[in-house]
Amino acid sequence: MFKYSLLALIAVLVGLGIISSVVAEVTSPPSEIIQGTKEITCSKTGLVFNTLTSSEFLEIPVWVATDSATTDRYALFVNNETHTWTFVQFDPKNACILGAGSNFAFNVKPKETVAPAPSRPSAPRTPSRTPSRSPKKTDELS
Repeated sequence: MFKYSLLALIAVLVGLGIISSVVAEVTSPPSEIIQGTKEITCSKTGLVFNTLTSSEFLEIPVWVATDSATTDRYALFVNNETHTWTFVQFDPKNACILGAGSNFAFNVKPKETVAPAPSRPSAPRTPSRTPSRSPKKTDELS
């Protein structure tokens, strides 16, 4: 239900000309990846982030990354209670919703629990009995 409200809000904003749609195109040799296009919805970054984190959606960014080749940034917003999610590509000015839906699951293996080593009482420290060494000459350090 939340996603339908977000889609309705986006549709109204598109109709008002506040946000625009962008066509994303994937090109690659035909033997490797199929070529396709997808219409995506974009708006000001602050508006998109504020909408997703508002009391209506309560999604929080659980994953943020930067593409090292292009410096494009991505974020995955989720609501753990309603199981809604939104995947966003953004820069300081604009953010585009690449995908949204419900009913997600994280496929992360639980961390192994390792029992800590038993602690031993520390022995009292005794002064070192090693003979003192003379400092090295400066020409030996280089």
